[in-house]
Amino acid sequence: MRLNRWLALLSAISMLTSSSAMASPEHQHSPLENPHLRESNSSDLKLDFSGYIRPRFTLIQEDQNETDFVGRYDGFELSNARIGVKGSYNEWGFKLTFDGALDRRNGYNTSEGEIAVGLKDAYITYAPSHWTTLTIGQYKPAFGADEYTSTRNLLFVDRALPGRGVHGVEGYNVDGTNTAREVGIQLSGSSMAPDDEGFGLGYYFSF
Repeated sequence: MRLNRWLALLSAISMLTSSSAMASPEHQHSPLENPHLRESNSSDLKLDFSGYIRPRFTLIQEDQNETDFVGRYDGFELSNARIGVKGSYNEWGFKLTFDGALDRRNGYNTSEGEIAVGLKDAYITYAPSHWTTLTIGQYKPAFGADEYTSTRNLLFVDRALPGRGVHGVEGYNVDGTNTAREVGIQLSGSSMAPDDEGFGLGYYFSF
């Protein structure tokens, strides 16, 4: 009886060991998947889809004695409705983004306008090293740190007033110092690789 119990126990252990080995990811592959092809092609083409919506509430005191537009239409508004895709293939890269909440005013110092859909980024890059990156298309020139920071990474609700200016019903409209996206060619580079930490040197030439 004891021998039969030991044999039954050893049989159960062997069955559990064999079943766990069969279920291990290291020993299983899909019939449509070649592990050698998977390893060799994993870092060739990379795509990144992104998007975000940025609503806000605005309340501005009206100035009826001076203007007929300052402080009009207070309430909720849509600052951004961004969607895009970027990708890379070896030394090549691209970025394409659209925004569905562009403020199209009928002119300066007016409360009338419309919300439009427009193209934001549309460019390709060639970066043989971190010292040299060539950008061609519609992009954001590297003019100031405040403007060059992505909207999704802003610390406050808006950019600094001297850079963004005064728009819409905020007051008398004045353009800021920040530059809008432009169509051209840019040559840039940095002394640091993307994964490096610390201080480094960089340059930007845009035409």
